[in-house]
Amino acid sequence: MALTHVREGRNNVGVGALAMAEAINPIDCVAIGVEALGKVVDGVGGTAVGRLACATLKSAGNNTGVGDSTLRYLESGVGNVALGYTAAEQVKEGSHNTLLGVASGKLMPSGEYNTAVGAHSMTNAGTSSENVALGAMSMMDASGVGNVAVGLRAGAALREASRSVFVGWMAGGTAEQNASVDNCVVIGNSTAALRSHQVVLGNVDTQEFVLGGVQFNKQELLALLSIIRRGG
Repeated sequence: MALTHVREGRNNVGVGALAMAEAINPIDCVAIGVEALGKVVDGVGGTAVGRLACATLKSAGNNTGVGDSTLRYLESGVGNVALGYTAAEQVKEGSHNTLLGVASGKLMPSGEYNTAVGAHSMTNAGTSSENVALGAMSMMDASGVGNVAVGLRAGAALREASRSVFVGWMAGGTAEQNASVDNCVVIGNSTAALRSHQVVLGNVDTQEFVLGGVQFNKQELLALLSIIRRGG
């Protein structure tokens, strides 16, 4: 029952039970797997490889799902790429998202221009747009706009965030991290922003710093801060 209703489409491939079963006039589409692109009626350039990949999509829209249940419930959107078991499974609407890794973006309901790379990256993110998450479990529960998280579990403690950057293993991923921040830069192993509009460089174990080629240690920094705060 693959491609059983096609009337005017061309250059399509359907392999598997009910692959592109409801298609009428799609163009340049590839569906391999049980019910892959099963509801697609028209559109251009859809690619679905895996059981239930892009199964609910109505118009192909240059969407690509590779892996079991990738983009399974996508109803509308263009230019999405999902790769990995259940990647972007629950995304219902959105465009130009790139979600790579097992369960990456799995439970995200909608969003645009997100890039998530790594197992479970942005897996439970709410409505999100224009974010970049690189690393396993990075920004796994975060909703928001314009964030960057790089590193294993980077940004994992976030729930709502915007315009913030987290770089390093567990940066923004510890219990100390404020779950809802705006306009923060957090760099270093296990670093955390306690409130919005903070810049955090290094963690409590960081002992030496180099700024503009000048090296100084924590004791010198504390001494300088003491003088500044006394107004001396």
